[in-house]
Amino acid sequence: MVIANYFNSYAISFDTNLNKIAAKIEANERLTFDEDVELYKTDDLNALGKLADFVR
Repeated sequence: MVIANYFNSYAISFDTNLNKIAAKIEANERLTFDEDVELYKTDDLNALGKLADFVR
């Protein structure tokens, strides 16, 4: 499922790193190891769940 501008139309998180990762996920790009670590370090579980739901 690809939804144009699903995440780019608004910031999904107060975590700026998570917003950058969301842009890559929407563009269907692979994440780097460092970006994967940022996903584990984030405190914004609601935004993380939105990302997981989008990928699924």
